[in-house]
Amino acid sequence: MREVALLPGSNDWIFKLPQWLPIVQNQSSHELWVDYWQYEVYPDSRNEFYTKKLLKRYIKTHAIQKLVFYDIFHYVPIFEDQRIEMIKYFQKILPTSLITICKRPIPGINNVVHFDYYWNRCKQAYLDKIPGWKQLGKENFNQWPISLDPRLSVLLSLYGRNNQALKNVLYNSINHIPGFHSGLSEETVLPPDTGETQIRILTATPPARRFFDNTYVSAQLESLIKGPNVIFCEKTYDHLIQGRFVLNFGPRHYYLSLVENGWKIPVGIDFGWDNIEDQTVDWNIANEPRFVAYIDCLKKLTADQNTLHDLFVANIDVFEHNHQQLQQLPYDIFNLEQLDHK
Repeated sequence: MREVALLPGSNDWIFKLPQWLPIVQNQSSHELWVDYWQYEVYPDSRNEFYTKKLLKRYIKTHAIQKLVFYDIFHYVPIFEDQRIEMIKYFQKILPTSLITICKRPIPGINNVVHFDYYWNRCKQAYLDKIPGWKQLGKENFNQWPISLDPRLSVLLSLYGRNNQALKNVLYNSINHIPGFHSGLSEETVLPPDTGETQIRILTATPPARRFFDNTYVSAQLESLIKGPNVIFCEKTYDHLIQGRFVLNFGPRHYYLSLVENGWKIPVGIDFGWDNIEDQTVDWNIANEPRFVAYIDCLKKLTADQNTLHDLFVANIDVFEHNHQQLQQLPYDIFNLEQLDHK
């Protein structure tokens, strides 16, 4: 186990993953770990704790010799260049690394290490049947093979509890499609099989199995929706494992990155919109050509349930491959040697 210091004020949850990330906290260490999201990156910040100046002072007063930024949870739906610029600044001062859940290269950073905590958490939840992560009893995990009988409805769309203004754009575009559209109220949240009643929990965890078994298509906004990078969280992994059409909206090359990471995408669907570049870098997606093309694809796919069912049956090999990833794709065990600068 490597001993590392944590910048004061950071959440110590990073030390609660020793099976995947073998580090322990020792504030005397000369290797400092900094939460990628801990710092305010805009120059008008009034809180000195969130400034570049304070981090420089800490590095100097504690004789820090190595700096590690970690981005294991992604908190905003766009890729903020200002944070990358901050890392570029510090790597000129001392050896600096970035640990990230992003799947694609990040130009300009000298040492980028990819670590997929979301995959580890999803895989562990399935294999260890962790209660609370999924809204169903342990006996309902990993039901396979999936039924090829006609299903009750078409679409499963989950909106979670964050960035609701953004997710309303998706909801308003597809709420006419028959299926289950999860909301944030007692009237609209999807009821569980476990007796859980807390809306906060129900909107943050995958729904009961019957909502998967009674629909063909999942449609959600991924945690990152604009590039130039891609991440996958349980919005992607959990739905791929279930064996279904996963039509989530993510950044450009979201589906290309899935294939590059060993997953299969269904045949019979035109994913050409995956290659359309973003026109803006802000949170707006309503008028983005890629989002418009995505909605058009989703509407065409779900227009006729009988045709959709036939296409579903034709893709059973794709669904089975993705389900088998649960066993075939290993845990992402972090190799600390990747932080050693050559």
